[in-house]
Amino acid sequence: MQSAEAVEWRNLEVAKLCHDAALRVFKATEQFPRQVEYSLTKQIQRSSLSVVANIVEGKGRRTSRDLKNFLTIARGSLDETRYFLLFARDYGCLALSDYADLDKRYEIARRMLNSLIAHIN
Repeated sequence: MQSAEAVEWRNLEVAKLCHDAALRVFKATEQFPRQVEYSLTKQIQRSSLSVVANIVEGKGRRTSRDLKNFLTIARGSLDETRYFLLFARDYGCLALSDYADLDKRYEIARRMLNSLIAHIN
């Protein structure tokens, strides 16, 4: 088995999952009301992209220490995204089915990130 450090980010299942989830976030937020465009829509989009971007950056740094640090940051961005999804659902901007689908994907991604971080230790 290859180490996490040796695998390119495009081949990491967690990166693929988070990329797909970010695309789904962007689709889901297209229908958000205009009055929450800057307070919620842009924030949730940014945080969903941040998850993947930190995985990519961590892989680009090429050291275990940096990779672990950026994966930890990615996990924080993932948790932030999950909160924004919850808020959007409770505020009435996000359909329950979209929320359930996205939250499930991010929960799986969180477990994958936790495993990857533990593997680096």
